[in-house]
Amino acid sequence: MLLRTAYVRFYRAFNYDYLRKSHPRSEPSPWDVMEDGSFYPYIRIDIDPELTCVVGANESGKSQLLQAIEVALGQDAATAADFCRYSVYFTVAEEMPLPHFGLHFDQLTNSESELLASHFPSSGVADISSFKLFRTNGNTLSVYLNDDNAYVGDLEDRTLDGVLPNALRIDADQALPNSVPISYLAQGGAKKDADPGVKRNERWALVDPLIDNAKNVLPILSSTDTLTQHLQQLFSTVNIPSTHSEAEEEEYASELNLAFDLLVTVGGIHVESFDQLQQALRREDEGMANGIVARMNSQLENSLNLAKWWSQDNQFRLAIAVRDHDVVFTIRDRTGSEYSFAERSGGLKYFLSYLVQFLTHVKHREAPEILLMDEPDAYLSNEGQQDLLRVLQDFTLPTDEGHKGQVVFVTHSPFLIDKNRGDRIRVLDKGAGDEGVRVVRDVGRNHFEPLRTALGSFVGETAFIGNCNVMVEGMADQVYLAGMSDILNREDQVPPSDCLDLNRVTLVPAGSASHIPYMVFLARGRDAVQPAIVVLLDGDEEGRRAAMALERGGPRGRQVIQPKYIAAFGSESFPEIESARPGGPLEIEDLIPIDLAVVAATRYLEEMEVQDIDGFLSVDSV
Repeated sequence: MLLRTAYVRFYRAFNYDYLRKSHPRSEPSPWDVMEDGSFYPYIRIDIDPELTCVVGANESGKSQLLQAIEVALGQDAATAADFCRYSVYFTVAEEMPLPHFGLHFDQLTNSESELLASHFPSSGVADISSFKLFRTNGNTLSVYLNDDNAYVGDLEDRTLDGVLPNALRIDADQALPNSVPISYLAQGGAKKDADPGVKRNERWALVDPLIDNAKNVLPILSSTDTLTQHLQQLFSTVNIPSTHSEAEEEEYASELNLAFDLLVTVGGIHVESFDQLQQALRREDEGMANGIVARMNSQLENSLNLAKWWSQDNQFRLAIAVRDHDVVFTIRDRTGSEYSFAERSGGLKYFLSYLVQFLTHVKHREAPEILLMDEPDAYLSNEGQQDLLRVLQDFTLPTDEGHKGQVVFVTHSPFLIDKNRGDRIRVLDKGAGDEGVRVVRDVGRNHFEPLRTALGSFVGETAFIGNCNVMVEGMADQVYLAGMSDILNREDQVPPSDCLDLNRVTLVPAGSASHIPYMVFLARGRDAVQPAIVVLLDGDEEGRRAAMALERGGPRGRQVIQPKYIAAFGSESFPEIESARPGGPLEIEDLIPIDLAVVAATRYLEEMEVQDIDGFLSVDSV
């Protein structure tokens, strides 16, 4: 099953959908009507079947949406303190109410449909393809089957535990440790409750006072008197671990648990191997120990396949080495040098942490899952965020057992927004007064325009000139190219290499064809570093004049772009493109099929509430 819509009402900054309530033609759904008959529609957030990117300014309700999904699934609980303070139903005259939540699921498997139908034998519905559930009083779920909004009854909270997907969180603040005790790894199955043991620096602090390094002896044990004199020092040394706070110990235990998942759960190394490694080290059998470590590194490399995930270095390798009683993580990059974790950026450690957590969940996935992440971009570079986006996408693929994952994540970063898939973006905005959170509609159609305010900067392609750019005449050309790229990227018949990747290529509208020569000069004619630019022009008179100006060059006739990078419709640049226009396309609009343009115009007129659309708009009339 897939989560398709989340419903939230009266929860913190979520009040209700003002626009639906005020629209004169709005028809209330059964769940939108309160017990007193008042119409207060839920705020609806559409969830993509694979990956949903939620953006918005601070305090716009992004993190609250993730929490609302958890509460609706019964994996968290809301209290009266979470009720929207500016709701008309916030009261102290009677028992304070609880917020309202709902979820819409579809694409149920046969087994999921049968299991759900077994809870409503009197409904007479055997073939369930979708259902909605609403939680309005905390412990009771109101359920509607299929898309006819047929109410079939209430269920107790835990009744659907075997039906609903599991929501899970990836800890965005959890990094991998630099090292992990071999004894911890060797404990294997009891890892959750295992004693983290003494850290490497604590072990050295214990040993150093006892050894005369110059003579390599233990003077403290030379006589009873000497031992007595050093008892106080010895006592304070062995109690070093007690100086750590409980929170620090919990964090260290979580780091070690993550290292265990990396090496054993994901890496596929058997825990017995660590026990054998520890025994080999104790008997000083270096050959056996080196052989075990070498085979562990081979197993780890094959299981992780980091070249698939880390695009910044295709020779990047994660390996382990043995230092005393610990397994130490090391990094080898394209320079051939080996580094410790401490020498590399924190972003790399956190990226590996996210990857291990993802792969661990995928490996153990036994049912559909919804992955929730709150601002995973905090520690990652721009390229690291792009790599993380690919990891998130991979999480949504079905496992060998057919179980599929969905991802809903919150971000402030433009580098975690997939520009190839504007339809996956959800923009939340804080309305005026008591309106609360509202959902900005048609983000993909408006081509990222709402993101400008939501992220506090220009995030659409108009925001900047990147390393690789396609400069077009106007905003409409930008929208057309982005939409075409989106469609082609979804078609299995078209290889990705033949499509524009809008995460790598920046579309830059100049405002008009006449502005393009000046824009090209600004981008390439003044600085030592010149970004790559391809110019796309219409084949009309204005476009031809712009092409001639570019070929002549800028000030003093200096050419800032080679003619081979200037493409124009109606020229040899596009010899094989078909169009409804006789003689071939002269502008990018000619690439849009007429029947598709009619459908788009019809939808626009419907939104504008124009009457008798069919009477004057058709393919023949265009």
